[in-house]
Amino acid sequence: MSLVRHGDMAYFQFERGAIDKQRLDSVLTILSLVLENPVGRMRWENAKPNFSSKYVEYLEALSPQPDSDDF
Repeated sequence: MSLVRHGDMAYFQFERGAIDKQRLDSVLTILSLVLENPVGRMRWENAKPNFSSKYVEYLEALSPQPDSDDF
């Protein structure tokens, strides 16, 4: 969950203009890999309500939820 929190802070900085999109995406790359893991995805699904809707949407667009057949 620390990666998710780190990504949230990066997204906050991006929204405020402190970092650019390229920097944000580089921070979130490792997180998108974690979300491809079934355990990581399950933890994210449980944690999503604790984050801003814009961050959730952005992260979901980077790492779309796999089909349930993939598990």
